[in-house]
Order: sequence, then C-alpha cells, then structure tokens
Amino acid sequence: KAPASELLTRQAETADIAAQMLKFLENHDEQRIASPAFAGNAQAGIPAMTVAALIDHAPTMLYFGQEVGEDASLDSGFGDPSRTSIFDYAAVPAHLGWLNHGAYDGKGLTPSQQQLRQFYQRLLQLSASEPAVNGQFAELHQLNLQSAGYSEQQFSFARWQADSQLLVVANFAKQPVHFALQLPAALRQQWQLSEQTQWRCQLSGQLYNTEQLANLQLPAQQALVLQRLW
Repeated sequence: KAPASELLTRQAETADIAAQMLKFLENHDEQRIASPAFAGNAQAGIPAMTVAALIDHAPTMLYFGQEVGEDASLDSGFGDPSRTSIFDYAAVPAHLGWLNHGAYDGKGLTPSQQQLRQFYQRLLQLSASEPAVNGQFAELHQLNLQSAGYSEQQFSFARWQADSQLLVVANFAKQPVHFALQLPAALRQQWQLSEQTQWRCQLSGQLYNTEQLANLQLPAQQALVLQRLW
C-alpha cells in the first residue's frame, strides 16, 4: 500500500550489506500472496518479485508453492489459514498439482498456474545468469514520475555491466498503464542509444526499439525486463 518510492528508501537502508541480504516475498511466517487475507491474487507477486530479484545482486529465495500460486486456504490444524503450516503433516494443494502423483511434471496445474510457474522460472534464471544483475544500478523512478500515466504504482530502474544492459519496469497497479518511459540523457549517452536500438523482453519475448519506449503499454500487475540486443 506504500508508494513505490519507498522501495528506494529501503534499498538505501541496506545498500552497505546488500550482498549479505536474502530477498523473498513468501516464507513460512508470511501470508501467501494469493491468500484472500493478503493480496488475494498470485499475479500480484509478478511485479514485486521482478523488482526483488533484479534490483541488486543479493540472492533471491522462492518459497515452495509461490511459483504456482498456493493460497494457503486449507485449514491444516495449526493456526489460521493464509500461511502454510510447518507444524502439521498437511497437503499443499497447488504444490500437489506440480507433483502430479509423483510424476513431477506439473500436469495437475491449471493453465494459469503453469504460466505463473514459467514466469518464475524465466525470472530466476535471468537473475542468476545475467551479468547486468551483478553490475551498476540507476533508478529511473523519480524521472518517470513526470510522465503522464506513470505513478507511484509503477517502478523502474536500469542495470548494466559491460555489454549486458537491462531496463526493468514493474506495474503494481490492478489496471494497465500507458506512458512514455523516460531515460536520463546521461544514461542514453553512456549506453550510446539510438531510437532504433533493439530490446527484447526476457519475460515475454516481445521485441521493442527505443522509440517504442515513448509509447509503452504495460498490463496490470506485470513487468518488463528489456535486454538490449547488440
């Protein structure tokens, strides 16, 4: 419920120990994202996890079942539903869909659960292998607050190292947004960008050029991770 600018404040507070931090959205003590007592929708984790995984080089933890939208609605016996119990021998329904009676093939998942798992898989592979995630950081949020359509429900930043360059834009809002993504002149010059510089979203595969960033459309509770194509 806080403005997205709060992310910059929290990041600054732990900047000196970032490498020793562990980033996560769910754990055994936290309410599940999809729980009606919390966000009530597993999709709400997409922009948040994208920011958490890519904002710095600290490791990211994915709690089991988060990647398939477990909502912890089952009353396991200990405490109230909304968290996955660590004190009861209990089923975790969404996770069982992935296990699929021991086949471990995910065929017990719904199409939306399968898509959610694919998102987490692509994001964590990117965060573990992309050199830019271990490189420099520049927030784009304050500049873009000047863009019509961009608000404190969006968050953007750049990451880069050598020939690896990423633009990350997250939409926390429950509705789509349309705005011009602004890049600082100094960054444009340093990266030697032109309007025809090509980008690929590493989450969706969609192609963009820099000119198209001036007319950016982002669905509700989604994120873009644009990697420069040299």
